[in-house]
Amino acid sequence: MKKIMLLFISVIVLFTACGKQTDNSVEESIQTQIDPAEEFDGITLGMTKEEIISILGKKPDLIHERTYEYSSGHMEYWGEDHFNVSNADVKYYYENDILNYIEYNYNYDDPEQEQFLNDLAIIKEEILRRYPEEIRKYFSEDETILTILTENRSIFLYTFTNTLSIDVRISEYDPTEDEQIEPAEELVSITVGMPKKAIIKSYGRQPDKTHESDDLSSITYENETCFNISNADVSYHFYKDTFDFIYISYSYSKDSEEDSLQSDYNFIRKEILDRYIESATYVETTDDTFTLSLNDRSIRLSKVDDAWHYAIHVSIR
Repeated sequence: MKKIMLLFISVIVLFTACGKQTDNSVEESIQTQIDPAEEFDGITLGMTKEEIISILGKKPDLIHERTYEYSSGHMEYWGEDHFNVSNADVKYYYENDILNYIEYNYNYDDPEQEQFLNDLAIIKEEILRRYPEEIRKYFSEDETILTILTENRSIFLYTFTNTLSIDVRISEYDPTEDEQIEPAEELVSITVGMPKKAIIKSYGRQPDKTHESDDLSSITYENETCFNISNADVSYHFYKDTFDFIYISYSYSKDSEEDSLQSDYNFIRKEILDRYIESATYVETTDDTFTLSLNDRSIRLSKVDDAWHYAIHVSIR
């Protein structure tokens, strides 16, 4: 099974010898991941909806079902206590009635900025305590993004400081099944989480366009090749100088390139399906749009017809 992992990560050395120890002291020094029975307060990945409701002892505040092929639904419980913080909205995502990942969302109003920062520190500390045996870990430069991969878990924390919200997603992870597309094939060696200067260095030249607005910015390289189609304008969008999502645009003249538009759209759609369909949790398609959702990514393909030209847009976020 393919899993998409677009995260720029570094190997962390977890154990350093620092003197002679007895066998008992060595065993005591090795931390272990939290017991699965305690990880989600008695709920474990792979349980059914009915089992989750039974353990929680109450009905969900919201149930959202999907009816599309490859789709997933979820149940929401609001105002719960998790990671030692008490205002979590929890979403249990399931596929074919089986729990496959959990999301926690914490939201704060403007006067609660200090509480937001305090809770963020508490949540990060608890995540690191629960999953000490990481095989890979990555913090963004401002420490608002945290990714941890263990031998059986993927943990992703994303902080939106402009809207004062904290998101945590935990799902299963198996390194032996990780047959992802290499980042070099995916986004021309660009990976989510990279700082702007690293992307510019990867290209070896300055971008053709730049845009700055408070914490948000973007750089654009014109006439690139993406999904094996040339003439693409590729825009990298950043939050606080950290790469957040990519936006790719192809333009076509109305008088002579309508056939190329449809042909390229079909080809890009096939490329997306070939790369990602095995990891998809949700698929939606219309005549002019195609949306594919993964556990940690959303890919949207669309055709645009305005007064001056045709266009194909692809976003990966």
